[in-house]
Amino acid sequence: MPLFCVAPSTASSYGIVYTDGIQRKGAQKIMRKMIWLLGAMLLLTMAPSVAAAENRGSIQIRLDAGDLAVTNGAVTLYQVGVRVEDGYRLAEGFGGGIVRLEDADSGNLAQWLAESAGESGTSMLLDADGNAVFPDLEEGLYMLVQTERMDGFYPILPILLTVPRNGEWAVREYRNPVPIVTEIPKTGQTILPYFGVLGMILSGSGLVLCSKSQKNRKRY
Repeated sequence: MPLFCVAPSTASSYGIVYTDGIQRKGAQKIMRKMIWLLGAMLLLTMAPSVAAAENRGSIQIRLDAGDLAVTNGAVTLYQVGVRVEDGYRLAEGFGGGIVRLEDADSGNLAQWLAESAGESGTSMLLDADGNAVFPDLEEGLYMLVQTERMDGFYPILPILLTVPRNGEWAVREYRNPVPIVTEIPKTGQTILPYFGVLGMILSGSGLVLCSKSQKNRKRY
């Protein structure tokens, strides 16, 4: 790091006069203090911006399709509340009010809030592995909604997430979507029951006819 040198003319403007070695040492001490003060002031001005940058988080959602390929699919993130002393204050668009900390991950609350979700969210397509990342998020309560299902899977239910969560600003959530299974029954499985029912009906009809014929014979 280069050293700062002060010319005699500049030093005299600060009241420093180089007459002997003692005064020169005193001038060097004063200059060191001035440099230290300037550095401290610079750090103080930078501190708020550094703290603001640190208090930003992210949410990563992964919908694990197993060995199946992920095609299509999109999710939308909504900030539904801001942090307050006793929980999270909901935005007016989501009804207002306070959500307690212990209810911040309620599935029932997430479904209720999803009914009020509009177009104010941030949407993102899922990648080939079923991932989506929402960066640069401030502290608060967020709701994640799958707005477009993946081919072959049912959409996941809405999720409530907090930033930070358990002290972690990088929040990761993993879900396993339920596959849509379309099973075509075999021909024998669909036809045989009908024959069984038809046989029972015919058997019952035969018993009724036999009983009627017996009654008629008794009369004669």
